[in-house]
Amino acid sequence: MVAAATLQAQNFSSQSLDWLVTETENLKNAERTNYVCSFVSSAAEVKWLQKNGTRTTTFTVQSTDGTWPDVLQDGSITLHVMRGTDAGTITFSRSKGQLEVLLDFSATGTQAIRQKFFVSSVQPHK
Repeated sequence: MVAAATLQAQNFSSQSLDWLVTETENLKNAERTNYVCSFVSSAAEVKWLQKNGTRTTTFTVQSTDGTWPDVLQDGSITLHVMRGTDAGTITFSRSKGQLEVLLDFSATGTQAIRQKFFVSSVQPHK
């Protein structure tokens, strides 16, 4: 029964999803490294879970560009988010089967982050 659930369409906006990451790329210097973390997305917020879930960063969604009715198909959605007083975007996408998360806080000066995460799987959040 669990396998059947993962084959059904997964709508980005109407359910919470777990995005499991295995590799990252620092877009400031194009350095790619193995890195395990996850993102939990929902319509209201995105949680970035690091260090086996012991470190959580929460981003509050302010607005959304686009829709993505089935994350099992190619598409994307960009969330305009806040982390404290810092504004940025998080883009979830699938292109030619490759899932990615782009975290862009490049306009926030000394706390700037511009990181791409390569997602190994996406599934409904439990």
